[in-house]
Amino acid sequence: MQRIQQDRIVLERFPDYWNKGAYFFDRIVYFPIPDTNRPALESEGQGSLDIVERVAPSDLSTISPDKSLAIV
Repeated sequence: MQRIQQDRIVLERFPDYWNKGAYFFDRIVYFPIPDTNRPALESEGQGSLDIVERVAPSDLSTISPDKSLAIV
């Protein structure tokens, strides 16, 4: 695990986890993004974010036509 304050948290896969076959990734990187416009901009065709927790309602009309993105 790595934590850089105000920048990111990196979690590495635990090789001895009892159910390790159920997970197909080796690490997760969390980036705190306080600006609500940045996730919308980064998600548009750049592929730099895999999951965005919150999207501003005003950005949904821009994001929803993109069939490569799922809004849940």
